[in-house]
Amino acid sequence: MLLKEVHAPRNIPEAHYRQWGGLGVRLDYRVVRIWELGPEIVFASGVPELLPWVPAMNATERDVERAARALLERNDRTLASCFGLFGTMRYDIKQLKALLGRLGMPIFTEQMLMDSDAVRWLVEQNRKEAAEAALERGRVEGRVEEARGSIREVLARRFPAMPVPAALDDIVEVDRLKRIFSQLLSAESEQAAAAVLRDAQ
Repeated sequence: MLLKEVHAPRNIPEAHYRQWGGLGVRLDYRVVRIWELGPEIVFASGVPELLPWVPAMNATERDVERAARALLERNDRTLASCFGLFGTMRYDIKQLKALLGRLGMPIFTEQMLMDSDAVRWLVEQNRKEAAEAALERGRVEGRVEEARGSIREVLARRFPAMPVPAALDDIVEVDRLKRIFSQLLSAESEQAAAAVLRDAQ
């Protein structure tokens, strides 16, 4: 089952075949694209657990309203959370809240969405990824500043009369800074060191 057209592959095989020695297995399957299905099959089924799928289907706002009203009558917080989750596959949160708000139906709130295990997992994953990214940025920035400090130190020791160029703070690549440091370390004169710094800008 494919839930959203934008993420769906263009070409999908209709069967899967595996061979183990002389034994072959063929599996035929049908791909269901949820956005192509009309909501009539959900309403006709009489199964309330299917109602949260309606916003992700080929449904009109009237269909979404009908499904939302049916869920509101059941007062089922879990199904309402699922409704909100599937609704965000078609609408952004503000659109979904505005749609249901126009109907006078406060069925969807951020808290309902957060009641979904899937959403809580996604939020936690995003938090972890953001923390890891921030930590990595901190490591990189630390290495960059350390490399800049090494350049300042070698200039102060070997060529004290030379000013530290302001452009040094614009260089953020660690490898580039290390290369400048190595070249300054081996420079045989102030003129050679100045040429290294000019080339680095």
